[in-house]
Parts: sequence; structure tokens; C-alpha cells
Amino acid sequence: MDKLYKAIPYLIAVMGVFSCQQWLEIPVTNQALDWLCQFSILGIFAWMAFRSRNLPQYRMPWQIVLYLAMVVLSAIYGLFMSEGYWDYKALVTNFLTFALCLSYFYFAQPSKVAVSLKVWLLVSFVVFWVLMPFMQGECIGRFMLPVSFLLILSPLFEKKSLIAILILSLLVIAFSAGGARSNLLRFMFCLALGLGMAFRQHIPVPLLKCVVVIEFVLPFVFLLLAVTGSFNIFQIGETLGAGDIEVRNSFDADNTEDLGADTRTFIYIEEFASALNHGYILQGRSMARGYDSEFFGNEDIEMTGRGERGSSEVAILNVFNYFGVVGVIIYFLLFAGAAVRVFLHSGNKVLYFIAIYIGFRWMWAFVEDFTRFDLNTICLWIALSMCYSPLFLKMDERGICSWARQLLRLM
Repeated sequence: MDKLYKAIPYLIAVMGVFSCQQWLEIPVTNQALDWLCQFSILGIFAWMAFRSRNLPQYRMPWQIVLYLAMVVLSAIYGLFMSEGYWDYKALVTNFLTFALCLSYFYFAQPSKVAVSLKVWLLVSFVVFWVLMPFMQGECIGRFMLPVSFLLILSPLFEKKSLIAILILSLLVIAFSAGGARSNLLRFMFCLALGLGMAFRQHIPVPLLKCVVVIEFVLPFVFLLLAVTGSFNIFQIGETLGAGDIEVRNSFDADNTEDLGADTRTFIYIEEFASALNHGYILQGRSMARGYDSEFFGNEDIEMTGRGERGSSEVAILNVFNYFGVVGVIIYFLLFAGAAVRVFLHSGNKVLYFIAIYIGFRWMWAFVEDFTRFDLNTICLWIALSMCYSPLFLKMDERGICSWARQLLRLM
């Protein structure tokens, strides 16, 4: 079984390439290969979870247990909600994505996190230069997404590794500046966290706690303001006069993007209207079904005649659609529980910045973050696992710095 565990980093690297197919001009995978890779990864995670279930150091936190139970119940519910092939396909695809919580048993181990990131970086460095001529739009940012996570830890790396991570980050930022706003903001935030990490000894813990609390509360404040008609954060570009600013795509000179355009409000309206019309506010519509959409439902009308959109760009709306308000609460407990665990039990300050990253991912889930089986979701579960892991929490400052320095030593 140890050989199976050793295959995980390579399968993740392959999956990272497959997940970028949408932005590649050449075919690198198909549905069968996608599922083969995803089932292999999840199968190994599940087997590892089964074997580690009685080990105290790998005991699954109750927040993840609750989350997994929600996913399983929704999958059963989805069997009854499915009306045909496309619904069953959506159910399987979404189940694979949300069941990645089983990766906790793997990523809770410092050595496994290190080897996964190291192998991905070595493989991706070669694959990147091969595929770069065929990449479109935001492909570079999505393909290099784990670099944003490494950017947070970069002040702890050796000089050679630090320079490599900074060069890769600047490369992504340069290309993302031409249109991929989400990737640009994600990398800029992680860069800011990396700078904070460099001066972590001079930053008081209460200030770090305050940042995390703001991250978790802010989405609810903005949502309340938008619902009451007082203020819509998605229209701030128009308020500041940025609605007339256009940027040119780095890969396509003829393609421009409105920098201040509101591309989210109508998705929220459609999602909430669909939930009200069909009465699934509390329990969700299951992972087999989407939400009614006038803007994006034409393709589904051709396939099923219903006019649904299987998922949106906004992660929290996908959680709401599949699992309802109950699911959103459980999702919040999952993220908040990780941050609370760090501030109560961490023996090092490094994890405080990972907790801030988790708070950012919660906040960003209200703006974007696709719910897919990809590197973005893998990085999220690495961060969550680190914050819940007793092995990471027990590390003192010297121990976790030593772990980080060895992380990319083979570069």
C-alpha cells in the first residue's frame, strides 16, 4: 500500500494538467481519463482514511466528519433527484470534488504535504514549457495555482527556492494582469501574506486574529447590505468610475475585459430565485441538479429541456445550490473551525498565516472559486488539513521553519 501512497503526488500533478483542458488549444484528456485519475486519487485517500481511522494523530475532526456526512447524504438525495444521464454525470463529478475532504488523512502529515508540493513543482516546471504555446487566457494562473500557496511560505525557503517561487509568481501576475482578475488578486493576496510571514515575529497575535474574524464576517455584512439595497460590493467598480476601464487580454489582443464590470449580482439573483421557486432553500437541490438560469440555461434546454446551469463561478452559491442553507452553515463551520483550532492550539506563528489564507478562501468563495476537482481545491484541503493536523499544530517555530526549508530543497 505504500506504493499507492507514493503515487498520489504524481496523480495530483497529472490531474493538474487535465484540469486545465478548458484553457488549452490541444486535447490532453477526456472524461474517461479525468474520472480514472480522480477515482484513483480519491480511492487511495479513502483507503488511507480507512486504515488510519483508529490512529489518534489522524482522527478526523468533527467539522470534517459533519461535512463528509453532508456530502454522502446529498449524494443519496441526488439519486432520487436525477432524471437522466446528465444528472447522474453531474452527481458523480460533484461527489468526487466534495469528497476530497478524505484527503485530510494524507495532507495532515507534514512529509506528505512536502512531497506532494515538491513533485508537483518539478513536474509542472517541465510540462509548463511544453504546453505554454497552447495555453489560453487564465490557464497559466490555474496551472500554477499551488505557487500562490508556496508564496505564503516563501520567506521560510532557502534562497534558491525563494527566487524560483518569486519568478514563477511574477510570471503569473504579469500574464494575469491582462485580464484574469481572479488569478491576479489571488496571487497578490498570497504575496502580501508572504511579506507578512517575513515579519511575523513583529506582528502581534491579536492583530492576526482580528484579520481572520474580519474575513469571516465581511461576506455576511456585504450580503446583508446588498439584500437591503444599501450597497452592492460587486458594483463598486461603477461607483469608483472603473466601469469604463478596459484591459487587453495577454493572449488575445482583440479580447478586452471591462475591469469594473459586475458579473456576479445576476448569478446571485438567479440562484436565490431558483431556490425560492423550487423550495430547496434549506436542504439544497442535491449535487445532481443545477439552478434555473435564463442567461446560461440554453445548453441544458437542448439536453434536458429544463434550462438549468449545473454550477456557477461562485463557490458559496454552488454549496447553497447543492446543500442549501444547512450546507452553507456546515461549510462555514469547516473553515472557521480550522482557524479557531490554529489560534487555540498552534505552537508556531506560521499556521496563523495559513489560517488567514483559509479566511481569504472563505471570503473569496462569495466572489469566485470554482468547485472542481483541480489544484485550487487540492490547495484548499492542504491548508485546511494543516490547520486541523495535530502534527502541524505541535510544531514549534523552529520545527515548522525546518520543515519549510526542506520542502523544496531538491530544486
